[in-house]
Amino acid sequence: MLWALSPVSAGAEDKKAADDAPIYIQFAPISVPLMQGGYVQGSFHIRLELAVTSEKNKEAVDRMVPRLESAYLMSLVDLSRYVIRADEPADLASIGAALQQSTNDILGPEKARVLISEAAVRR
Repeated sequence: MLWALSPVSAGAEDKKAADDAPIYIQFAPISVPLMQGGYVQGSFHIRLELAVTSEKNKEAVDRMVPRLESAYLMSLVDLSRYVIRADEPADLASIGAALQQSTNDILGPEKARVLISEAAVRR
């Protein structure tokens, strides 16, 4: 029986795995009021992170943080009018999809993945 060994050493595999590991970028918490009938019925609070897969993408995110934060706030205000309600659990799938679309619009597709680390609806 003949065995062939891969020319890649264990150290090189560890380095490749470290290179493929995502880099996480945290954002400040965002809060928006939840209005209904012209009155504040509650508030929605969220904490986001972006996962990027390269140092180049991290640098792009770092440059665009103010635009991303503004886009996230605008998206959440829009969602608070129709999707996020003070008397219902938050639809995190819809919220995440809207925030991911904002991210893609600013950075380009597949540059970063939005992660919701905390979300709360308060009355």
